[in-house]
Amino acid sequence: MIRPFTFPYGSYFYEEYYADRLNGLLRDKMIDQYDSRDLINSKIIGSGGSAFVYVANWKSTSTKYAIKKSVNNKEVCLTIRANSHENIIQFRGVTKLEGRVTMMYAYI
Repeated sequence: MIRPFTFPYGSYFYEEYYADRLNGLLRDKMIDQYDSRDLINSKIIGSGGSAFVYVANWKSTSTKYAIKKSVNNKEVCLTIRANSHENIIQFRGVTKLEGRVTMMYAYI
């Protein structure tokens, strides 16, 4: 169960708090981490603000994923909280592309 969001004022800076929270979610297996080498045939399908969105196949299957690149740790932590809503595309986990944490969503 994911704890309700409370921002700890004091010893943590904003970025450090979410980095620690994301590392905890990964450590506790609340978020799956995927190897980016398992994504093939990727191509950019959109961009805006500070993010690029790619579509890619998972390994040698027909399963496609939307991958949002260049997100911050806060976005990952907040996205997982909204994941159970039926009208929101499903968050599947994170991977690293070019050294940056990226979010993977179920696409097709």
